Amino acid sequence: MQKSGNLVMILTPLIWMCELSRCWVIFNFVIENIMAKNLLDLIPLSKEAAIVVITAGATVIATAGVVWAACDKFYSVQMASAIDRYKSDNEELRSKIRDQAKGLGQNDLNVVRLQSLEQAIEQYKKALSDERVRSVGLEAQVNQLSQGSRDVKQTSDSCAAEVENLKMDNARLNEYALKIAPFVNKRNQIQVIENNKDSVEAKLAELEGDHIGRSFNTEKIAQLKRVSAEYQQQILQLQQCER
Repeated sequence: MQKSGNLVMILTPLIWMCELSRCWVIFNFVIENIMAKNLLDLIPLSKEAAIVVITAGATVIATAGVVWAACDKFYSVQMASAIDRYKSDNEELRSKIRDQAKGLGQNDLNVVRLQSLEQAIEQYKKALSDERVRSVGLEAQVNQLSQGSRDVKQTSDSCAAEVENLKMDNARLNEYALKIAPFVNKRNQIQVIENNKDSVEAKLAELEGDHIGRSFNTEKIAQLKRVSAEYQQQILQLQQCER
């Protein structure tokens, strides 16, 4: 744009100078012809003198024409060069404008991409927020599970301690059972013998109560008395061992 402005500034004075030079030549030609004619009419000159004057005027006019032609050629060359530079600068400017248009188109694409990225970022932010909420919920569940696990562990430890206590108590009971086993066995034996003795004594009481058949069962009654006495002796012996 600056080059185009410079070209306009260069071309404008050249054009004005060419026009002014043309107007000046025409003006001089008209004025000189009028003045020459008037002078020739006013001044009484001979034919030869008039020819000399006219020749001199023609020479001046021809010289002015040559100068004008030279100036016109010079200015034409300068104008052509300036026009060529103007065309080159104009083409360069158009190329820059096209490049800028392409750049603007690329910028539009970049704007669209940025808008798409902004939308994607908003979606990511929403997803991240949802994930954070879900993470908080999961963390609460994990804390609950951890607390439950600690409670279960405490219960397990308590149960394990109780199991150990039960094992110890069982061991003590087994030890005590081993110690009292002989006494229990003797007590069981005493109980069995007492039951047998009671049976014998019941049978003996039955026979002794039978007044009619008593005389017939004398030997059996004596035998039952001996058996009962033996049972009583065994009971006494076992009771003494128990002590």
